[in-house]
Amino acid sequence: MVWVGLSANGPTKPIVIEPKAKICSSYYVNKVLKPFLRDVKKLYPSNDYIFHQDSAPAHRAKATLLILREQNVSFIKLEQWLPSSPDCTPCDYFLWGYLKSQVNTRNIRTLCGLQKAVQNEFKKYPNH
Repeated sequence: MVWVGLSANGPTKPIVIEPKAKICSSYYVNKVLKPFLRDVKKLYPSNDYIFHQDSAPAHRAKATLLILREQNVSFIKLEQWLPSSPDCTPCDYFLWGYLKSQVNTRNIRTLCGLQKAVQNEFKKYPNH
């Protein structure tokens, strides 16, 4: 599994989730959200973005929302979320399928190889 932030200013670094990891709020905050928050500062130094995540339990956990508030991250709340919207969730409707098709053309045998392949594909993503 891979996590990435996607924006008009470019993608964040992809984060590969450890195999068989249980994605609880602690794992999500420490292994995904905190690295994302460091990386997104390069794309949005003025902090002028709105963070959108889906309704996965780790995303809506109190600890997750607390970190977002403590870091002054503007985010779309669960009740504002627009499910099944290609405009609001381009990763679900385009990116993951496209990325999978590109990576599956390679003969990858290791997790490290998968990480490199995913990173190489994201380097091709145009920055605006």
